[in-house]
Amino acid sequence: MFVKKNILNFLYILFVPFFISAQKVSLNTELVSQVAFNENSSDIWGFENNGIKYAIIGNATKTSVFSLEDPYNPILRYGTWSLIYLERYKII
Repeated sequence: MFVKKNILNFLYILFVPFFISAQKVSLNTELVSQVAFNENSSDIWGFENNGIKYAIIGNATKTSVFSLEDPYNPILRYGTWSLIYLERYKII
């Protein structure tokens, strides 16, 4: 049992740095801008309409739609509070 535990610890120490460093690989992407939210976002979708790309970002309290006409300066085009948020704070 002791030998098995030591082998597992050795493998953990050996391979974890590779997984951590793999997080830094760009995968042919470049971060050009970011938008701060007060909470974690749950999902993001994208679509294109008339040559303009849009990002739809959802989280627990709202859904936001950003225009990416200028990817370096995303513009909030639409934002709505979720029903869960509105019901929780007795807004509806």
